[in-house]
Amino acid sequence: MYKIMLVDDHPIVREGIFRLISTRNDMKVVAQANSGNEAYELLKEIELDIVITDFSMPGISGLKFIEKALARKSDLKIIMCSMHSSTQIVNFAYKLGAKGFVSKSANPTNILDAIKASNENRFFLSEDLQNRS
Repeated sequence: MYKIMLVDDHPIVREGIFRLISTRNDMKVVAQANSGNEAYELLKEIELDIVITDFSMPGISGLKFIEKALARKSDLKIIMCSMHSSTQIVNFAYKLGAKGFVSKSANPTNILDAIKASNENRFFLSEDLQNRS
């Protein structure tokens, strides 16, 4: 079972992803945070496999969180899910070690696909971002 933490400063987004993941019996949300700082502190206390994080949050950004989290736990799989999905941000997340990037405009099932891909050590890019010209 994949143990997942959701990091987003919008409760409605976290709840939507939580409900989607709850439909699966091989995945479980074990923690939620509303900022990168809070998520980083939770990393010290909770065993996790995967983190789904936003880019833009109060305190440290999602990119800075990726950097700090992977310095603490290098085998952690991190997926960025954001409305900010410029090629530059996607590339930077990838270079920092993210295992996936899902646009908030994508079909919600892309989150489940990203979790599966990240667990298989494959980088996942949501369909709407793959189809950019």
